[in-house]
Amino acid sequence: MEILLALVVLGVVAILLSGYFKSHVQSPASLRDEDLEESFIELKKQILVTSAYEAESTYKRLYARIEAILGRILERHRHFVLDVEAAKDRLPTWNLFQDEQHHTSEGMQYTTYAVRRDILRKQLSPEVLLYLCFFLYIGGTVKNVGQVNQDAGLMLQILDHLITEKNYMPALFLKGLVMKYGVKVYKPPQISEAQELLDTAAKNGVGAATIELQRLHKFRELEGIKTVHAVP
Repeated sequence: MEILLALVVLGVVAILLSGYFKSHVQSPASLRDEDLEESFIELKKQILVTSAYEAESTYKRLYARIEAILGRILERHRHFVLDVEAAKDRLPTWNLFQDEQHHTSEGMQYTTYAVRRDILRKQLSPEVLLYLCFFLYIGGTVKNVGQVNQDAGLMLQILDHLITEKNYMPALFLKGLVMKYGVKVYKPPQISEAQELLDTAAKNGVGAATIELQRLHKFRELEGIKTVHAVP
């Protein structure tokens, strides 16, 4: 009996220490930075070859899990968000967002918010535009507004504006991060571009870029995987 109990305990410990448990089960909030990235890579490998049409439930689970882990990764850089929210006069929220009405499958109405596509980029500070890009990447809750929708296309437009028109190095960092993890959950990363962008940002004093460079080499595992998703 004691031997059986010991085997059970060892089995449980093995499961808890396994890569599968970390990537699929363990709360992202309790994962170390290194475990977050390793879990992300393993999940990314799977979603790249999982069709939303042929394996819908598996795809949805992978999508939700990757978003949760990516959200934790982005928390490393939350100072870009908190600094803007802390300056009350920096964020004129009344003209940055527009509401969108939705209905649940049960017919209940709820509201989310979208960043206006006609925002006056030249009149907003680079800090505020970068702030918006963090939410445009995977969505999130904006202080005093509500749930904001992701919009990767608009995010990239704003980042390119900040890079080419403003030479704003934190935008170079965020675009490098996006290339590292993929523009969308189901899209492959662009590692070489991420390396170039993050290197330049780091050399220009953006400490956040140095953090994302530390384990970038591990993402080379994702190169060469043929995705089942259309990639424009």
